[in-house]
Amino acid sequence: MLKFHGALHTAIVLAVAGACSCHRKADHSDTIEVSLCDLRNKRELFAGKRIEVKGWVYTDEERFGLGNGDCGIGLMHSDSPLNRQRDEFIALVKKTQGDTWNSYDKVFAILRGRFETAPIIKDGHETWSPGYCCGSSPSVLVFEDVACAVEAPMSNNTMQSAELQCHRTK
Repeated sequence: MLKFHGALHTAIVLAVAGACSCHRKADHSDTIEVSLCDLRNKRELFAGKRIEVKGWVYTDEERFGLGNGDCGIGLMHSDSPLNRQRDEFIALVKKTQGDTWNSYDKVFAILRGRFETAPIIKDGHETWSPGYCCGSSPSVLVFEDVACAVEAPMSNNTMQSAELQCHRTK
């Protein structure tokens, strides 16, 4: 049997505790990475699942969505508490809107959340149903996490270059 004395014992305890500390990344093992076009074309496969998707944010007076020029989905904020990444994402989108409601695909983002294709009921009231809100989208991502977001207009960037910029800003 090993016995530890004084500072060595404390150092070992701290090292083990540090290995189990809150510096671990969030577990996203239940998250499915999927393309916007797969979400559009195979909605039923992803309904109700936690997904990760990337694209450019579009906002106007009536819509809040994520697109790539070919496909898109509606976005909704989740009820989960805001965090630093979501705060920064919201501020970035507002900044690109200027004095209008339009963001014109200036913000590239990788978002995670629940993909919904059936009505969402909260407190006994329907808050979203297919064909309602978000540009009459037949589906919506209720986003909870922002993996990254960057001002990288679609007009000047490919998906790959925008994603590279996005990961550099983390």
